[in-house]
Amino acid sequence: MAKVLGLFGSQADATDALDALTAANFGEVRTKVFGWGASDASPVAVAALPVNQATMPPGIIVYEAYRELDFDLDEEEEAYVTRQINDGAIIVVVETDDEHTAPVQELLEAHDARTLVE
Repeated sequence: MAKVLGLFGSQADATDALDALTAANFGEVRTKVFGWGASDASPVAVAALPVNQATMPPGIIVYEAYRELDFDLDEEEEAYVTRQINDGAIIVVVETDDEHTAPVQELLEAHDARTLVE
């Protein structure tokens, strides 16, 4: 199994990508969503997040997402992703069969995600 991380600029982009992922039927695919419910975020965006993430600081969310992937971030990368989360970005982690890694990555990128693959 491989893991693909997508960093989306908005909840809408992440939702569109997850809908497309479901429609693509890549077989067994597991997803996890990480984000932050800022005070000015829409109720829909906050409601889509796991309850414990609605009030987490962005740095903790980034740490949790990257710990899930076993990625090591340097300080600059961590600061960038933290700023993105603070501005409403959403991280989607997709676990899929190795043969579907490239198509899943392409699908996420087609929905304006920056991606990393484990």
